[in-house]
Amino acid sequence: MKDFLRRRGVKKYKDQAIEQEVLDSILENALVAPTSTSRKLCEFIVITDREILKQLSACRDQRSQFLADAPAAIVVLSETEVSDVWIEDLTIAAYTIQLAAYDEGLGTCWTQIRNRKRSNHESAEDYIKTILNIPDNYEVECIVALGYSDEEKEPYIRKETDCERIHINMYHDTSEMA
Repeated sequence: MKDFLRRRGVKKYKDQAIEQEVLDSILENALVAPTSTSRKLCEFIVITDREILKQLSACRDQRSQFLADAPAAIVVLSETEVSDVWIEDLTIAAYTIQLAAYDEGLGTCWTQIRNRKRSNHESAEDYIKTILNIPDNYEVECIVALGYSDEEKEPYIRKETDCERIHINMYHDTSEMA
């Protein structure tokens, strides 16, 4: 397993297509991501068309502009009426995509869609549903941009205080222990 402290959000990508076998591997991992009661209700729309990526980049103010330069993106969605934990299932699937992409040597960045607005107060989700012809009974959790990184970032460094967020057997208020 690779050192996941090195996995960082990447918003600058090389102008290099992602090989189909790499995309297939990432999607294979997404399809078997853990879900509630193993129902596997997550669905994915893979976008490699530059024009569609450009349209999607306008889904959220300035927080999604990097999608226009990504060689690919995966929209993570589900029919919501079939499970009460669809948000959790989609979140796990999206992170599985990010880890699988990292393992393949790609950079990724998550763009939150659910409960987010565009600059004109239109729902980001409604905007995406229109572009991608997504049925009304589906919800979009996020879009994960993928590509070969064109930026260098330092790995995360664990801080001494990070351990204060770990509790053994029960919650302990670490501020009282200082």
